[in-house]
Amino acid sequence: MNPPFFAEVFVKGDPKAQPRTKAARRGNFVSMYTPDTAKQWRSEVAAALVEHHNREILCPVRIHIILYFRRPKSHHGTGRNSAILKPSAPRYHLQKPDVDNCAKAIMDVLSQNKNGIGLWKDDTQVVNLTIEKQ
Repeated sequence: MNPPFFAEVFVKGDPKAQPRTKAARRGNFVSMYTPDTAKQWRSEVAAALVEHHNREILCPVRIHIILYFRRPKSHHGTGRNSAILKPSAPRYHLQKPDVDNCAKAIMDVLSQNKNGIGLWKDDTQVVNLTIEKQ
């Protein structure tokens, strides 16, 4: 078993969800593809963990993800109070993307698949996953 490993990284940018696979028909043929809507976000995650590429952790993995989203201007006051949140501003981010789809995008980047960095061998090694949206 590998020795304990800990990494904490901050990925700048807007978190994106893993898009669903889609089908496209071209004549008599149907092909499957994954839209590139999360490609930039996935690249940012991989770049943030560049020092750990191909590390291949073999032991159980515990992951804690905090997704930070920008608040819209409507959550803030105006003029001198622009830095203060309005009392009506929601505490939690309740819009898309869903936390599970964001986690899927991040975990796909970390695993040893064709688009991953090879931090671990397979997603089945993840025994604990916590995700927060803020």
